[in-house]
This record gives sequence, C-alpha cells and structure tokens, in this order.
Amino acid sequence: MEFVVINKISLFLLTIVSSIFLLHVVPVFGMVQDLPGSERKGLFHIKITNQMFASDVFPKFLRYLSAHASHIHAVDLSYSEITDEQLMAICTICSEIYELNLEFCRELHKFDFGQLIKLKNLNLNYTSVTQKQVLAIKQQFPGIIVLREYIKFGLI
Repeated sequence: MEFVVINKISLFLLTIVSSIFLLHVVPVFGMVQDLPGSERKGLFHIKITNQMFASDVFPKFLRYLSAHASHIHAVDLSYSEITDEQLMAICTICSEIYELNLEFCRELHKFDFGQLIKLKNLNLNYTSVTQKQVLAIKQQFPGIIVLREYIKFGLI
C-alpha cells in the first residue's frame, strides 16, 4: 500500500489513525489552500462510521478528536446512527468544523450547532429537520449553505 505524505502532521495523524482506528475512521488528507485564514495548514476531512458510536469505543474516539480537533475541519457523519448527545460532544470538541454532513442521520432531532462558529456547509438531506429549524440555523450562521432534501410520503 502506498501513501503520499503531504506534511509531518499528515504522517503523524496517518500513523495514529492507521494503528487505532483503521477500520472505523477513514481520513482524507489534503491541503486546503483556498480557505481564508488556513495559512496552508494541513486541514483534514474525516468520515465517521457507526462503529465509533458503540458505548465502549465512543469515549476513546472523543479523546482522539480532542487531540486533533484543531486540524479537523470537515466531518462526514452521513448514514450514521449518531444521537443528539453524541453530535453535541463532537461539535463541542471540534469547534473549528466548517463542513458537516449529516445526510440520512435519522436519530437527530435538535440540530443545535451553536458551538460551530465557523460552519459554512451543512448537509441535512433526508434528516428530520424542519423548515423552522433550517431558518433558525440560517439566522444563526449568515451565509451558510444548507442542503435539505426530503422524501415525500414517508417512503424512507
């Protein structure tokens, strides 16, 4: 298996992720050059799968996130069974998130993202979010892009 190392932080995180969370967290490493204020730092996107929400794994995962929170700027929770409380814990630790994907997260009902002061993109496709909640999110985060599709007639 061949890896391309972008910088020292990538190598460090790759080692940690490979050894501890290889089957649970799939990191996509890259440089985000067009993000204002990024100053060419290594910014990372992580995909979190359902295995991370098990009661014995989640506390360890939160410790991992807290150690690397300043480098995690995009989180993909799509199709996961994350609860409101688990999402709040992740948002509290990773307050630098600018992109959050919650597509098909059916267990969420609160949709409170107050800690995420840099949030720019939010995918709420096929969630239980209401129009009132979307308007509140748009008021709280002017300029945010909110994706919201739903399936009519309760087919899913």
